[in-house]
Amino acid sequence: MSRKLKPKPKLAGPKKQPPRWKRDKSISLYLWIIIPIIIALAVGLVGYWGYTSHVSAWNQTVVKINDTDLNMSYYVKMLRFYSYVSRILVTDASLPEQVMVAIIENELIKQEAEELNIEVTADEITAVINASLLTEQEAEGNVTLSQSELSNRYQSRLDQSGLSNDEYRDFVNTVIRGEKIQIYLKDTTVPSASEQVYLHLIVLADEETAGNVTRLLEQGRDFGNLSAEYSVIESLREERGDMGWIPKGVYTELDDVIFSLEVGNISEPFQSGQGYYIAKVSAKADNMEIPDEYRGILATMEFNSWLNSAKETSIIEVYLDDDQVAWAVSQAQK
Repeated sequence: MSRKLKPKPKLAGPKKQPPRWKRDKSISLYLWIIIPIIIALAVGLVGYWGYTSHVSAWNQTVVKINDTDLNMSYYVKMLRFYSYVSRILVTDASLPEQVMVAIIENELIKQEAEELNIEVTADEITAVINASLLTEQEAEGNVTLSQSELSNRYQSRLDQSGLSNDEYRDFVNTVIRGEKIQIYLKDTTVPSASEQVYLHLIVLADEETAGNVTRLLEQGRDFGNLSAEYSVIESLREERGDMGWIPKGVYTELDDVIFSLEVGNISEPFQSGQGYYIAKVSAKADNMEIPDEYRGILATMEFNSWLNSAKETSIIEVYLDDDQVAWAVSQAQK
Protein backbone atom coordinates (compact mmCIF):
# COMPACT_ATOMS: atom_id res chain seq x y z
CA MET A 1 0.00 0.00 0.00
CA SER A 2 1.34 3.29 -1.00
CA ARG A 3 1.57 6.30 1.30
CA LYS A 4 0.77 9.89 0.30
CA LEU A 5 3.47 12.31 1.09
CA LYS A 6 2.46 15.64 2.61
CA PRO A 7 3.72 18.52 0.57
CA LYS A 8 6.45 20.45 2.29
CA PRO A 9 5.35 23.89 3.43
CA LYS A 10 6.87 26.69 1.51
CA LEU A 11 9.29 28.73 3.47
CA ALA A 12 8.31 32.38 3.62
CA GLY A 13 11.11 34.52 2.36
CA PRO A 14 11.90 37.95 3.74
CA LYS A 15 9.28 40.57 3.00
CA LYS A 16 10.27 43.05 0.48
CA GLN A 17 11.12 46.35 2.18
CA PRO A 18 9.85 49.61 0.71
CA PRO A 19 12.48 51.88 -0.66
CA ARG A 20 14.34 54.04 1.86
CA TRP A 21 12.82 57.25 0.51
CA LYS A 22 9.33 55.89 1.19
CA ARG A 23 10.29 54.88 4.72
CA ASP A 24 11.69 58.34 5.43
CA LYS A 25 8.57 59.94 4.02
CA SER A 26 6.33 57.84 6.33
CA ILE A 27 8.38 58.73 9.39
CA SER A 28 8.32 62.39 8.42
CA LEU A 29 4.55 62.28 7.95
CA TYR A 30 4.18 60.58 11.32
CA LEU A 31 6.24 63.24 13.02
CA TRP A 32 4.27 66.02 11.35
CA ILE A 33 1.07 64.54 12.75
CA ILE A 34 2.16 63.55 16.26
CA ILE A 35 4.32 66.56 17.18
CA PRO A 36 1.50 69.14 16.78
CA ILE A 37 -0.72 66.91 18.91
CA ILE A 38 1.91 66.79 21.66
CA ILE A 39 2.39 70.56 21.44
CA ALA A 40 -1.37 71.14 21.60
CA LEU A 41 -1.65 68.93 24.67
CA ALA A 42 1.24 70.72 26.35
CA VAL A 43 -0.26 74.13 25.59
CA GLY A 44 -3.61 72.91 26.86
CA LEU A 45 -2.09 71.71 30.13
CA VAL A 46 -0.20 74.99 30.60
CA GLY A 47 -3.39 76.89 29.84
CA TYR A 48 -5.34 74.77 32.28
CA TRP A 49 -2.74 75.27 35.00
CA GLY A 50 -2.71 79.00 34.26
CA TYR A 51 -6.49 79.11 34.42
CA THR A 52 -6.51 77.20 37.70
CA SER A 53 -3.87 79.39 39.33
CA HIS A 54 -5.12 82.75 38.05
CA VAL A 55 -8.58 82.97 36.50
CA SER A 56 -10.05 80.18 38.58
CA ALA A 57 -8.46 81.58 41.76
CA TRP A 58 -10.17 84.94 41.24
CA ASN A 59 -13.54 83.33 40.54
CA GLN A 60 -13.57 80.79 43.36
CA THR A 61 -16.25 81.27 46.00
CA VAL A 62 -14.78 82.44 49.32
CA VAL A 63 -18.02 82.75 51.28
CA LYS A 64 -21.64 81.68 50.80
CA ILE A 65 -24.29 83.63 52.71
CA ASN A 66 -27.66 81.93 52.35
CA ASP A 67 -28.09 81.86 48.54
CA THR A 68 -25.41 84.44 47.71
CA ASP A 69 -21.89 83.46 46.63
CA LEU A 70 -19.05 86.00 46.86
CA ASN A 71 -15.76 85.31 45.12
CA MET A 72 -12.06 85.93 45.65
CA SER A 73 -12.04 88.98 43.39
CA TYR A 74 -14.60 90.68 45.65
CA TYR A 75 -12.70 89.65 48.80
CA VAL A 76 -9.42 91.13 47.53
CA LYS A 77 -11.17 94.40 46.62
CA MET A 78 -12.70 94.57 50.09
CA LEU A 79 -9.30 93.94 51.68
CA ARG A 80 -7.92 96.96 49.80
CA PHE A 81 -10.98 99.07 50.56
CA TYR A 82 -11.18 98.37 54.30
CA SER A 83 -7.43 98.89 54.59
CA TYR A 84 -7.99 102.33 53.05
CA VAL A 85 -10.97 103.38 55.20
CA SER A 86 -9.62 101.95 58.47
CA ARG A 87 -5.99 102.99 57.91
CA ILE A 88 -4.98 99.42 58.83
CA LEU A 89 -2.23 97.88 56.71
CA VAL A 90 -3.32 95.02 54.45
CA THR A 91 -0.58 92.93 56.05
CA ASP A 92 -2.06 93.39 59.54
CA ALA A 93 -2.94 89.89 60.78
CA SER A 94 -6.33 91.04 62.09
CA LEU A 95 -7.57 92.62 58.85
CA PRO A 96 -8.57 89.52 56.80
CA GLU A 97 -10.94 88.28 59.51
CA GLN A 98 -12.37 91.75 60.12
CA VAL A 99 -13.04 92.14 56.41
CA MET A 100 -14.76 88.76 56.20
CA VAL A 101 -17.02 89.72 59.13
CA ALA A 102 -17.85 93.02 57.40
CA ILE A 103 -18.61 91.23 54.12
CA ILE A 104 -20.99 88.84 55.89
CA GLU A 105 -22.73 91.60 57.83
CA ASN A 106 -23.13 93.81 54.76
CA GLU A 107 -24.66 90.97 52.77
CA LEU A 108 -27.09 90.16 55.60
CA ILE A 109 -28.09 93.85 55.70
CA LYS A 110 -28.76 93.76 51.94
CA GLN A 111 -30.87 90.63 52.27
CA GLU A 112 -32.86 91.97 55.23
CA ALA A 113 -33.44 95.31 53.47
CA GLU A 114 -34.91 93.44 50.51
CA GLU A 115 -37.18 91.48 52.86
CA LEU A 116 -38.38 94.75 54.43
CA ASN A 117 -38.72 96.45 51.01
CA ILE A 118 -36.24 99.12 52.09
CA GLU A 119 -35.05 101.06 49.07
CA VAL A 120 -32.31 103.65 48.60
CA THR A 121 -32.42 106.23 45.81
CA ALA A 122 -29.48 107.38 43.71
CA ASP A 123 -29.92 110.89 45.12
CA GLU A 124 -29.63 109.58 48.68
CA ILE A 125 -26.36 107.84 47.81
CA THR A 126 -24.96 110.96 46.15
CA ALA A 127 -25.99 113.12 49.12
CA VAL A 128 -24.17 110.84 51.58
CA ILE A 129 -21.03 110.78 49.42
CA ASN A 130 -21.00 114.57 49.08
CA ALA A 131 -21.61 115.03 52.81
CA SER A 132 -18.65 112.81 53.63
CA LEU A 133 -16.45 114.75 51.19
CA LEU A 134 -17.51 118.02 52.80
CA THR A 135 -16.77 116.56 56.25
CA GLU A 136 -13.22 115.88 55.10
CA GLN A 137 -13.04 119.45 53.88
CA GLU A 138 -14.26 120.82 57.22
CA ALA A 139 -11.48 118.91 58.94
CA GLU A 140 -9.05 120.78 56.70
CA GLY A 141 -10.66 124.12 57.56
CA ASN A 142 -12.46 124.69 54.25
CA VAL A 143 -16.24 124.17 54.24
CA THR A 144 -16.98 125.12 50.63
CA LEU A 145 -16.40 123.00 47.56
CA SER A 146 -17.49 123.55 43.98
CA GLN A 147 -19.09 120.70 42.06
CA SER A 148 -15.86 120.29 40.11
CA GLU A 149 -13.86 120.09 43.34
CA LEU A 150 -16.32 117.54 44.76
CA SER A 151 -15.90 115.42 41.61
CA ASN A 152 -12.12 115.60 41.83
CA ARG A 153 -12.15 114.66 45.50
CA TYR A 154 -14.50 111.78 44.81
CA GLN A 155 -12.30 110.46 42.00
CA SER A 156 -9.30 110.68 44.32
CA ARG A 157 -11.22 108.63 46.90
CA LEU A 158 -12.04 106.00 44.28
CA ASP A 159 -8.40 105.83 43.19
CA GLN A 160 -7.19 105.39 46.76
CA SER A 161 -9.87 102.89 47.75
CA GLY A 162 -9.44 100.72 44.66
CA LEU A 163 -13.20 100.59 43.95
CA SER A 164 -15.05 101.62 40.83
CA ASN A 165 -17.84 104.20 41.00
CA ASP A 166 -20.51 101.46 40.94
CA GLU A 167 -18.73 99.43 43.64
CA TYR A 168 -18.32 102.43 45.92
CA ARG A 169 -21.92 103.51 45.49
CA ASP A 170 -23.04 99.95 46.26
CA PHE A 171 -21.06 100.12 49.51
CA VAL A 172 -22.72 103.44 50.45
CA ASN A 173 -26.07 101.92 49.50
CA THR A 174 -25.51 99.17 52.07
CA VAL A 175 -24.55 101.72 54.75
CA ILE A 176 -27.77 103.66 54.14
CA ARG A 177 -29.81 100.45 54.21
CA GLY A 178 -28.30 99.61 57.60
CA GLU A 179 -29.30 103.04 58.90
CA LYS A 180 -32.83 102.60 57.55
CA ILE A 181 -33.11 99.20 59.24
CA GLN A 182 -32.15 100.91 62.52
CA ILE A 183 -34.87 103.52 61.95
CA TYR A 184 -37.34 100.70 61.24
CA LEU A 185 -36.35 98.96 64.49
CA LYS A 186 -36.59 102.25 66.40
CA ASP A 187 -40.15 102.74 65.12
CA THR A 188 -41.29 99.15 65.62
CA THR A 189 -39.43 97.68 68.60
CA VAL A 190 -38.05 100.50 70.79
CA PRO A 191 -40.64 101.74 73.34
CA SER A 192 -41.39 105.44 73.66
CA ALA A 193 -41.42 105.21 77.47
CA SER A 194 -39.84 102.89 80.04
CA GLU A 195 -38.62 102.46 83.60
CA GLN A 196 -35.80 104.91 84.42
CA VAL A 197 -33.48 105.91 87.26
CA TYR A 198 -31.68 109.16 88.00
CA LEU A 199 -28.12 107.90 88.19
CA HIS A 200 -24.88 109.10 89.75
CA LEU A 201 -21.62 107.26 89.12
CA ILE A 202 -18.03 107.07 90.28
CA VAL A 203 -15.77 105.02 87.98
CA LEU A 204 -12.41 104.00 89.43
CA ALA A 205 -9.28 102.42 88.00
CA ASP A 206 -8.79 99.55 90.44
CA GLU A 207 -10.29 97.66 93.34
CA GLU A 208 -8.05 99.27 95.95
CA THR A 209 -9.11 102.80 94.99
CA ALA A 210 -12.75 101.66 94.93
CA GLY A 211 -12.36 100.41 98.50
CA ASN A 212 -10.80 103.69 99.63
CA VAL A 213 -13.59 105.77 98.03
CA THR A 214 -16.23 103.52 99.61
CA ARG A 215 -14.75 104.20 103.05
CA LEU A 216 -14.83 107.96 102.33
CA LEU A 217 -18.52 107.69 101.38
CA GLU A 218 -19.20 105.81 104.63
CA GLN A 219 -17.55 108.70 106.45
CA GLY A 220 -20.12 111.06 104.89
CA ARG A 221 -18.11 112.55 102.03
CA ASP A 222 -20.19 114.01 99.16
CA PHE A 223 -20.75 111.59 96.26
CA GLY A 224 -20.42 114.29 93.58
CA ASN A 225 -17.20 115.68 95.04
CA LEU A 226 -15.62 112.23 95.17
CA SER A 227 -16.62 111.53 91.56
CA ALA A 228 -15.09 114.85 90.49
CA GLU A 229 -11.89 113.93 92.32
CA TYR A 230 -11.49 110.20 91.61
CA SER A 231 -13.44 109.19 88.47
CA VAL A 232 -11.19 108.04 85.62
CA ILE A 233 -13.71 109.27 83.00
CA GLU A 234 -13.27 112.97 82.25
CA SER A 235 -16.94 113.66 81.49
CA LEU A 236 -17.93 112.15 84.84
CA ARG A 237 -15.43 114.33 86.66
CA GLU A 238 -16.82 117.40 84.89
CA GLU A 239 -20.42 116.49 85.74
CA ARG A 240 -19.53 115.36 89.29
CA GLY A 241 -20.92 111.91 88.51
CA ASP A 242 -24.36 113.16 87.43
CA MET A 243 -25.60 110.88 84.62
CA GLY A 244 -29.21 112.15 84.61
CA TRP A 245 -32.21 109.96 83.83
CA ILE A 246 -31.18 106.60 82.37
CA PRO A 247 -33.76 104.28 80.69
CA LYS A 248 -33.56 100.58 81.35
CA GLY A 249 -31.56 98.79 78.67
CA VAL A 250 -29.21 101.64 77.75
CA TYR A 251 -26.43 100.40 80.05
CA THR A 252 -27.24 96.71 80.19
CA GLU A 253 -24.06 95.90 82.14
CA LEU A 254 -25.26 98.22 84.93
CA ASP A 255 -28.99 97.44 84.88
CA ASP A 256 -28.99 94.69 87.51
CA VAL A 257 -27.33 96.98 90.06
CA ILE A 258 -28.84 100.38 89.36
CA PHE A 259 -32.45 99.21 88.95
CA SER A 260 -32.29 97.18 92.16
CA LEU A 261 -31.05 100.13 94.27
CA GLU A 262 -33.53 101.98 96.46
CA VAL A 263 -33.68 105.77 96.10
CA GLY A 264 -30.85 107.38 98.05
CA ASN A 265 -28.84 104.18 98.39
CA ILE A 266 -25.24 103.68 97.20
CA SER A 267 -24.01 100.41 95.77
CA GLU A 268 -20.97 98.42 96.76
CA PRO A 269 -18.12 98.68 94.20
CA PHE A 270 -18.64 96.35 91.24
CA GLN A 271 -16.46 95.64 88.22
CA SER A 272 -17.60 96.44 84.69
CA GLY A 273 -16.20 97.50 81.33
CA GLN A 274 -14.10 100.55 82.24
CA GLY A 275 -13.13 99.70 85.78
CA TYR A 276 -14.80 99.58 89.20
CA TYR A 277 -18.15 101.34 89.56
CA ILE A 278 -19.96 102.86 92.52
CA ALA A 279 -23.56 103.83 91.75
CA LYS A 280 -26.15 105.97 93.47
CA VAL A 281 -29.83 106.39 92.54
CA SER A 282 -31.50 109.63 93.58
CA ALA A 283 -34.90 109.10 91.89
CA LYS A 284 -36.97 106.50 90.03
CA ALA A 285 -39.76 106.54 87.43
CA ASP A 286 -41.86 103.56 86.38
CA ASN A 287 -42.80 104.76 82.89
CA MET A 288 -41.06 107.93 81.76
CA GLU A 289 -40.76 109.11 78.14
CA ILE A 290 -37.43 108.14 76.60
CA PRO A 291 -35.44 111.00 75.03
CA ASP A 292 -34.77 110.57 71.32
CA GLU A 293 -31.04 110.31 71.95
CA TYR A 294 -31.54 107.23 74.11
CA ARG A 295 -34.11 105.76 71.72
CA GLY A 296 -31.40 105.96 69.05
CA ILE A 297 -28.99 104.09 71.33
CA LEU A 298 -31.63 101.44 72.03
CA ALA A 299 -32.30 101.14 68.28
CA THR A 300 -28.59 100.56 67.64
CA MET A 301 -28.60 97.87 70.30
CA GLU A 302 -31.66 96.27 68.71
CA PHE A 303 -29.89 96.39 65.34
CA ASN A 304 -26.79 94.68 66.75
CA SER A 305 -28.98 92.07 68.40
CA TRP A 306 -30.80 91.47 65.11
CA LEU A 307 -27.49 91.17 63.24
CA ASN A 308 -26.15 88.60 65.72
CA SER A 309 -29.39 86.65 65.44
CA ALA A 310 -29.21 86.80 61.62
CA LYS A 311 -25.69 85.34 61.73
CA GLU A 312 -26.89 82.47 63.88
CA THR A 313 -29.95 81.66 61.77
CA SER A 314 -28.40 82.17 58.33
CA ILE A 315 -26.43 79.57 56.38
CA ILE A 316 -22.90 81.02 56.25
CA GLU A 317 -20.03 78.98 54.81
CA VAL A 318 -16.49 80.36 54.55
CA TYR A 319 -14.18 78.50 52.16
CA LEU A 320 -10.86 80.26 52.86
CA ASP A 321 -7.83 78.48 54.32
CA ASP A 322 -4.63 80.12 55.53
CA ASP A 323 -2.87 79.75 52.16
CA GLN A 324 -5.78 81.37 50.30
CA VAL A 325 -5.89 84.25 52.78
CA ALA A 326 -2.16 84.79 52.32
CA TRP A 327 -2.64 84.79 48.53
CA ALA A 328 -5.49 87.30 48.80
CA VAL A 329 -3.38 89.59 50.99
CA SER A 330 -0.52 89.43 48.50
CA GLN A 331 -2.90 90.40 45.67
CA ALA A 332 -4.40 93.24 47.70
CA GLN A 333 -0.93 94.73 48.13
CA LYS A 334 -0.44 95.09 44.37
